[in-house]
Amino acid sequence: MALSPDVLESAKRLDPSAIAQLFAAHFIPVHRIAFGLAGRSDHGRNIADFVFKKSLDVIPRWDPVAEPEHWFHRYTIQLARHYAIARPAIKNDLLVTTAREPDLAYIAFITALRHLSDQQQEAFLLHFGERFNIRDVARAMDCSTTAATTHLAAAEAQMRLVSGENFDALAARFAETYTRLAPDASVVVPNINKLLRRHVWPRRILRFALRLLLLTLLAAIVCAGWWIYHHVQF
Repeated sequence: MALSPDVLESAKRLDPSAIAQLFAAHFIPVHRIAFGLAGRSDHGRNIADFVFKKSLDVIPRWDPVAEPEHWFHRYTIQLARHYAIARPAIKNDLLVTTAREPDLAYIAFITALRHLSDQQQEAFLLHFGERFNIRDVARAMDCSTTAATTHLAAAEAQMRLVSGENFDALAARFAETYTRLAPDASVVVPNINKLLRRHVWPRRILRFALRLLLLTLLAAIVCAGWWIYHHVQF
């Protein structure tokens, strides 16, 4: 979701309303990608929380005409790579536990997916789950379109080898399950408000305190200069 340059400029100043709009635009896809790659809710939530916290460090340096969603996608994937080694057993994987009536064919499909390399999993998930085109897949994975195409082709070839003529149906079931990994819309606003309280308001208070301290020091310097000018003989 593209936000106006005015909103992004306000977000750079840590305006809570603008930050809330920015977070709302990316809350669901960030969580969906994090949960999909991690395979478990606790790690997915940790990834997503850290992404939004980290974004506050880089927002002031963003070009307002750039596309922040690429940063959110890319950083989510970079963090998820650190959690890849801790994915759960297939029977506990979110792509299985969230599926509607997962049968043996579907479980075998997800098992094959989890046995792909991390980059092949990312390319498959972004293309078939998020419905990204290859250019956006490359941006999210922080690689060239040639590399992204190679990863996606290798992933799809392996998945087709496992599923045969059932590939399209199983890929559709995967996509439907993946879509439901996103948090319910009813929790988006409360969670964003929580992020604002935890990470934005303390930064704003710190900024205010530093500015107040700076003004106090400047006032003290001016007063000292005035006193010296009127009381010290040169």
